Parts: sequence; structure tokens; C-alpha cells
Amino acid sequence: MRTMLVSEFKAKCIATLKEVQRTRQPLLITLRGEPLAAVQPVRVRPAGKRLGALKGRMLIRRDLVRIDTTRGPRSAPTVLAVAPRVCCWLRST
Repeated sequence: MRTMLVSEFKAKCIATLKEVQRTRQPLLITLRGEPLAAVQPVRVRPAGKRLGALKGRMLIRRDLVRIDTTRGPRSAPTVLAVAPRVCCWLRST
């Protein structure tokens, strides 16, 4: 791990941060020989698919809402209640 004085880091902050990002090597900032901070590159996760990411991890037990269908066909359906605990997480194996 490379070390750098805090005064030098202050003077070259942006360039130093870009270098850490480019080389992926951590940097130790020191003040009077004592470690003050460590600068490490950020781990970038690849952008995965979001739609369907939880497929197979949850089980839907029943409908999310109960709708009143006893009214006439031309009237808008009325939501009677939102069902509690309609889904559960499956155990990961």
C-alpha cells in the first residue's frame, strides 16, 4: 500500500483520487507518520437485470386485494380490503 502525507494529498487530491481509481491500489494518508485515512477504490458491481431479479425467491399465497364483484357490471369494482401477509420469502439454499 502506497503512503502519502496529508499535506501532499491536500495539494493533489483530485489527481490522487483518479490515480487510485485507475490503478485500483489503495492509498494510506499519514499525518506526522501516523495513519490518518485509507483511500480505496470503490467496488463497482456490474449492472444486472432488475426485472425478475427476485424470481423464485417469493411465494404469493393469494390475491393482494379483495374486490367487491357483487355490484353491477357497469359500476367500478370496489376494493374491500388489502389482504395481509399475501406473500412469504422462500428459504435460500
